[in-house]
Amino acid sequence: MGQRITRLSPRVARAWLVAGVIVGLLGAPAAARDFIYKEWRFNTDAVPGELPDALVQSLQAQIDLVESLPIRPEIMRFFRHVEVVVDPEVLGAQGFYRVNIRRKVWMRRIELGTLIVPPDSPLLLRMLLYAYLDERVAEGRRNAKIAAWLEDAKRSGAFPYKQLIHSPEDFFAVGTGAILWGRAPQGRTVRAKLREKVPDFYAWVVAEFYPAGEPAR
Repeated sequence: MGQRITRLSPRVARAWLVAGVIVGLLGAPAAARDFIYKEWRFNTDAVPGELPDALVQSLQAQIDLVESLPIRPEIMRFFRHVEVVVDPEVLGAQGFYRVNIRRKVWMRRIELGTLIVPPDSPLLLRMLLYAYLDERVAEGRRNAKIAAWLEDAKRSGAFPYKQLIHSPEDFFAVGTGAILWGRAPQGRTVRAKLREKVPDFYAWVVAEFYPAGEPAR
């Protein structure tokens, strides 16, 4: 015997469809709304419920730090348009910059965890500098000048022992961040050493990021 097929009336079918949608919505935790602050928007779909006040304040402080830098307006616009995702599943790290390819399309974005970051720690700035190196510096992490400056920094001891840098992209992000921000005690120390020990890199960062002259000490 063949299998009997039960056909529902259009009215009943619509009712079942609506009921299924409601059950699905009730069964899934509500996602937080996108975080919007000043001219920045972070995707927070992965965060269930509303963002905790402490996390909101932490993200705002990170943005305020970047916004306080007197850098070229076009670079600030680039920073504001880098895709940023806030995800509690970013385990073991406060954040990272991800690059991959899907269906022949390059996907680039910053992924931040939900840990509270000290307001004077330039986490977001460092992640944005990874994006800048990847998208706006010729050859990116394979740039020969950056690799050579990294070796100069290693030989001269520009970074504290506990902050040894081994890759060109880390050197670019940490070194440039120290020059641009450099207000935490270690940042001031590193900025001064970079200016002394790797003057060509220091001069390049100033010329690349600032509209006129050197950053304030």
